[in-house]
Amino acid sequence: MNGRERILDAAEKLFEEKGFDGSSIREVAERAGVAKSLLYHHFSSKRDLWREVVHRVFERHGLREKVTEFIDNLSPDRFMEFSCGPASYFGFLRNNPGFARMLSWLDAERRRLPYEETGLRDKAREKLAQLQSTGVIRDDIDPRMLMVIYMGACEHWFSSAERISALFSEPLEQVENGYVEALSKILLDGATRR
Repeated sequence: MNGRERILDAAEKLFEEKGFDGSSIREVAERAGVAKSLLYHHFSSKRDLWREVVHRVFERHGLREKVTEFIDNLSPDRFMEFSCGPASYFGFLRNNPGFARMLSWLDAERRRLPYEETGLRDKAREKLAQLQSTGVIRDDIDPRMLMVIYMGACEHWFSSAERISALFSEPLEQVENGYVEALSKILLDGATRR
């Protein structure tokens, strides 16, 4: 494994464990077993390193391609799959708990760092606007807010699952399934025309 890959591995683990603010360039270099100068050779700043870690997580899981394909084929009858299926954002977070922790840290730190591919966000917004223009999605809902509410609800589950599930007597997995189903129904029923 080359120095750049070791740096990215170390940074990803530190961002998961300590968040952006709690992780220092020095710690990343030490954990990667490289000199700080090598780290700065590859990354101009901690923010640049963060951006590359996020990009690498997306690449590792083929998220860009999966989401692009799914958005291209999104139709009213696939909303439920879009919101809770394996290719959904919820499914991605479920399969990447370290990334979900990184997002929780951003919220706790009140940080505004990029964590999504702008092209994906724009593509999803365009598709939702298209569904809105054809009357599938209500025209009194801003498609950007629909995305924000969905993403926020997904991220909230992964930062609060234990606390939320304590309100129920069922096992965590059953509560999670109920949460996803309710979220999907609320969004689907609330956003679409009847």
